[in-house]
Amino acid sequence: MVDKPIKYEQARELARNGAEEDRTHLATRSDVQPEILYFLVDDPSLEVRRNLATNKATPAKADTILARDKEELVRQEVAEKIALLVPGLDQQAQKQVYDAAMETLGILVRDQASKVRQILSETLKDVANAPADIINQLARDTELVVAEPVLTFSPVLSNEDLLEIISNSPVEGVVDAIAQRAAVDATVSDAIIQTDHLGAIALLLGNTSAQIREEALDVIIDKASDVESWHLPLVKRPSLPIKAAFRLAHFVAASLVDVLQKRGELSGEEVSEIRKIVDQRIDDGTIDPDWANQKNTEKPGVVELDELWDEDPDKKRKVKPVTPIQIAEDMKENDRLDEAAVSEAVNRGDVDLVIAAISVLSGLSLEAVEKAIDTQEPQTVMSVCWKAGLSAKLAEQAQSKVAGIKEEDLVKAAGKKFPISDSQMTERLSGLANL
Repeated sequence: MVDKPIKYEQARELARNGAEEDRTHLATRSDVQPEILYFLVDDPSLEVRRNLATNKATPAKADTILARDKEELVRQEVAEKIALLVPGLDQQAQKQVYDAAMETLGILVRDQASKVRQILSETLKDVANAPADIINQLARDTELVVAEPVLTFSPVLSNEDLLEIISNSPVEGVVDAIAQRAAVDATVSDAIIQTDHLGAIALLLGNTSAQIREEALDVIIDKASDVESWHLPLVKRPSLPIKAAFRLAHFVAASLVDVLQKRGELSGEEVSEIRKIVDQRIDDGTIDPDWANQKNTEKPGVVELDELWDEDPDKKRKVKPVTPIQIAEDMKENDRLDEAAVSEAVNRGDVDLVIAAISVLSGLSLEAVEKAIDTQEPQTVMSVCWKAGLSAKLAEQAQSKVAGIKEEDLVKAAGKKFPISDSQMTERLSGLANL
């Protein structure tokens, strides 16, 4: 329903003496004079001020006042509105509007409520023309929920900024966030490796766009034999030097040796050399010859139930799960396979475990989930996550961190909701079965 035009005198009277419902509606209108909207910034009604905060017609001076409102909900609304305006602002052509917006952002970035600052960070994280001083303040925030979005995604942060933050930030999780950036520079990778932060290094290794010098890779491999979370991302590193592949073959699990041998860039001679290393490990007893030579059956990675038990039936002691699908099934059996567990696997770059977890939780075959990931179609990846009962936000993360889909191609969560309908996702899953 379109509002009827309102005269200035009528609008002024409503602003001064109207009922709360009338003032609340007035605060949403874009066809009243700016001074009428400005008058409402001191309105005693929270709903009036919230509507005013979301109204794009509200004058810039009013937004600056609302940015200091006593109610956090009002400040949250202003933060989102102003941050969404930033990409379209032209500093030269709209200097007055731009300066007012920057003043308001400067107030909000210092807000005592972390949720207000988080809204700024989430909204400005991928804005190329976001003000550098605001982005840097957000990146150095003492709350990870505020700093993380811009640390992971903002193109405004320079390598110098990132190196300084890695060196000086005391906030847990900051280095992890930087390790997941697109196209991490080699100097930044060096700094991350020098922190000796096991989780961050695992994420860096799993980040296929990160530049890691061969010398730095050698430093990691020197320490990797005892750090199991590094093994999978190491054997999957793109353009892995053959020297590094040989070194890894001496200590990674047999299933990962198999991954090494299947790398397309290795010559037949190099694969034979890796097999010699495996044979030596079999002779030394450091690798299980039966498992090392195990062939995939109808369900790759799955062993019969009897094989999970000790030879003595009276002991009934389970053998430790060794493949991702076994680990996922074991976690489910012990009520440990949930959103938090999958999220942790996503964040540390354990792609195989994530795929196995989705398979176990969804009831889809491992092959179907692998196909979904390999398609690199955002909607398909989101659909298998939905089938597994995972959240829309985690499904969004899986697109980039598991399927390797570029940031600009992601299908993003609509808050807590999936951005595509259940019927569309069901159709995607049906199409997957026909691949």
